[in-house]
Amino acid sequence: RSDTEQAYVPPVPAMADESGLVSARELGEHLARRLLAAAPPADADRGPLLSMLDEAPELFRSLRARVEIVRTKPGCAVVRTAPGSDGSNPCELVAGFLQALPRLTYGVSGSLIENTCVRRGGRACLFTLLWDASGQTRRDPVVGQAPPAHTLAAPPNPLAPAPPVHTVA
Repeated sequence: RSDTEQAYVPPVPAMADESGLVSARELGEHLARRLLAAAPPADADRGPLLSMLDEAPELFRSLRARVEIVRTKPGCAVVRTAPGSDGSNPCELVAGFLQALPRLTYGVSGSLIENTCVRRGGRACLFTLLWDASGQTRRDPVVGQAPPAHTLAAPPNPLAPAPPVHTVA
C-alpha cells in the first residue's frame, strides 16, 4: 500500500446505549462481521477463523491499533495488542472482535482469556482464544446474509418490570 492511499475505516454500526455510545466490544464484533463478509475464501488447511485472524493486523492497523498474532493452531489463538502511539488502548475492541470469531465462523462459543492487560500494569494486552475445533465441525458462514434476528436484538433489560402473570383457574 502506498503512503498516499487512505486506510479503509469501517463505518460505526448503528448500535448505541442510552448515552449514545457504542461499546468497544460491540464495535469489535461489528468489525468481525465486516471482515467475514469481505474475506477471501478461507485457506482449507487453516479454516475460516484462522484465515480471518491472518487479516486482523491489517484491519486494526487501519484503525491505528497495534495487533500481533503471536501463535495459532486449531482451537487456539494467542493475540497481543499494545497501546497506540497516541496512548489509546484497543483491548476492549480486540476482545469483542476475538469473542465473535468462533460464533461467526464455526457456530460455537469460544473462551477468551486476557492473560495480561495494560490497565492492570502490563506493557501489552495478551489474549488467548480457545474454541472447539474437534473433528473440524466447520460451519461455512453465509456471507452477505443478515444474521438471525435474535442475534441483533438488544438483550432483555434485567431492571424492566416483569410482564403481568395471568392465571387460569
